[in-house]
Parts: sequence; structure tokens; C-alpha cells
Amino acid sequence: MWILWLLVANLAIMWLEFAYRAGTYNSFFLALPYTIVPILLGQIGLYYAFRLAPSLLVAGAAFTLINVALRVINTYRLGEVINGYNWLGILFLIVSMFLLKVK
Repeated sequence: MWILWLLVANLAIMWLEFAYRAGTYNSFFLALPYTIVPILLGQIGLYYAFRLAPSLLVAGAAFTLINVALRVINTYRLGEVINGYNWLGILFLIVSMFLLKVK
């Protein structure tokens, strides 16, 4: 169940980052109705994910892995250049998740 909370939190953060980087809102108050729900979902999701996780280390690593993957997707959706550093970061995170599982 904790991994689902991590996914909810990361998707909310992804939407928030997309709305911010796309620059569709001119002010904080105009954006508030569209950003308050992802902010709350992100915070609640992180709270329950880290609370229910078997260990903080695994929860932190899983959060980072999902977050980096969604950031690459956001970069693609915004039409930005996906460089080698994005893919290198995902590769290092996959290796670190494997090492955490082995440990």
C-alpha cells in the first residue's frame, strides 16, 4: 500500500511541476485552485508512504526512483531536450535500488 501512496505523491508533484514549468498561470492566486489539490495530495501521499513503508531507506530510494522517471517524462512532455544526464540518473537509481534489495 505504501508504494501506491508514493505513486500518488509523485504524480501530484509531477502535475505541479508541469503547471509551473509550462507557465500557464500569471500569478500565484490564479494558479491556486489548480495547484492546491496536487500540493495536498503530495504531502498526504508522502506522509502515508513513509509511515507505512518497511524502512525509510527503501521508501526514500523508491520515491527518488519514481520521481526521476516522472521528471524525464515531464521533460519530454514539455518538449525539452532529454539529455544523457537524465538517463544516467535513472540508471544510477536502478542500480542503487538493486543494491538496496541485495543488502
